[in-house]
Amino acid sequence: MRIVHVLAGRQAWNGIAVLAKGFAHAQEALGHSVRLVRFSPGAIAAADLVQVHGSWTWPVWAGVLLAVLFRKKLIVTPSGSYDPVRLAYHAWKKRLAAPVDRWCLRRADLVQATSAAEAAWIRAFEPRVKHIAVVPPGQDLPPLPSALPVPSATVRAQKRLLYLGRRHPLKGLDLLEEAARGLPLELDIQSAVFGAEKEAHFAACDALCLPSLSENFGLVVAEALAHGKPVVVTDATPWEGVEAHRCGWCARGFAAPETPRPARVESLRRALAAFCETPRTACAAMGARGRVWICRDFAWARAARKLLRALAQTTSPEGQKMV
Repeated sequence: MRIVHVLAGRQAWNGIAVLAKGFAHAQEALGHSVRLVRFSPGAIAAADLVQVHGSWTWPVWAGVLLAVLFRKKLIVTPSGSYDPVRLAYHAWKKRLAAPVDRWCLRRADLVQATSAAEAAWIRAFEPRVKHIAVVPPGQDLPPLPSALPVPSATVRAQKRLLYLGRRHPLKGLDLLEEAARGLPLELDIQSAVFGAEKEAHFAACDALCLPSLSENFGLVVAEALAHGKPVVVTDATPWEGVEAHRCGWCARGFAAPETPRPARVESLRRALAAFCETPRTACAAMGARGRVWICRDFAWARAARKLLRALAQTTSPEGQKMV
């Protein structure tokens, strides 16, 4: 099958681009012919399936329009765009563009949500969506170090907690900095690191924290768990399962908009304190359990197959042969 992914940009820091490239590589590994484009009527005309990533921008609208005009199977992947909290940012611009985005959602054969929460956001934004499938993205598994470091006097007395993400009000970095004051931990705050530099930060940390006020998925959490690191998250992310899988800690009260800031800070502080009190050997065991979870439930091949199966279920028997 010929699959074309349409996305506005391919920057390394762009979560939408990371997701699109991941699905593209996984589909290619399954034997499909895959292209990533920003705007290409010719590529869309020759495709069997078009998957459009993102929202609120002309490459997205053009990709959907061309897929409709050429009568192609169409998947739209908004990647958290319709979170009510995000809709409040630049609200007047989004109100102007909303009719176009709603039209795009209605014309899709399938809309991909990366979590159950995002599926609810999409349905609330455009109730007339035909089909929504919850398909989380996959995660590559990096190789683990071949040997554990030998304990020595140079081991840090304080644990290192990695924050990897933008400085944005929704990311909760200010809450993390406030909650961490006075605790025996070292914050490693990074906004844009890639490749070997990112690997070095993962290797040097004891855990990762994503203190977000809202997340449709949170790729960095999956990435940390894949590196064998436990995580500290909030209930405003779709990662509350870290507690059930015994690979992290979850701060409560972030998902409810009415929760006052001091209560959020205190909840996050308790989660951070629990991390600080956990012996390093226990943290390593938590990280190992997290890696097993990611390997089992978040393989890219599994995600790619699940998305194509969901599309097939919306089509005729002939369409199911596409998978």
